Amino acid sequence: KQLDEEEARKSGKENATAELTEEMNKWRLLYEELYDKTKPFQLQLDAFEAEKQALLNEHGAAQEQLNKLSDSYAKLLGHQNLKQKIKHVVKLKDENSQLKSEVSKLRSQLAKRKQSERKLQEELNKVLGIKHFDPSKAFVHESKENFALKTPLKEGTTNCYRAPVEFQDSPK
Repeated sequence: KQLDEEEARKSGKENATAELTEEMNKWRLLYEELYDKTKPFQLQLDAFEAEKQALLNEHGAAQEQLNKLSDSYAKLLGHQNLKQKIKHVVKLKDENSQLKSEVSKLRSQLAKRKQSERKLQEELNKVLGIKHFDPSKAFVHESKENFALKTPLKEGTTNCYRAPVEFQDSPK
């Protein structure tokens, strides 16, 4: 009897161990599957991190260059040599005018592109049969009381949309 109880306990423990091993294998498979799914994303995250570091380094270098330029600019404007000041101011004005012309050129290009985009969108809407609201036609109505009639009323005519009675063919 005691041997049977020991054997039952042992088989129960073996069953529990087998269940736990099976569950552990299931979780291991799920983990490996999830790891395989996230591996490309991890590579992408690493690439983004490297790009972020490169951009931060570039930003630091640009900031350092900006500081150097601002220091040299302050020294140049504080310089006692009037010719150097004048040359620098002329250079700045030329640079400013170049930038303004570039901005105006880019704005005109942008306006042209927006206009062409609008035209292409209208053509696409026509092809697809999409009707757009036209504000110029919003308050235009064909029949209004203050407009002159297409055919003026004459005696005997009660309907303004039919031809006058005189001109209708009547059976004689």
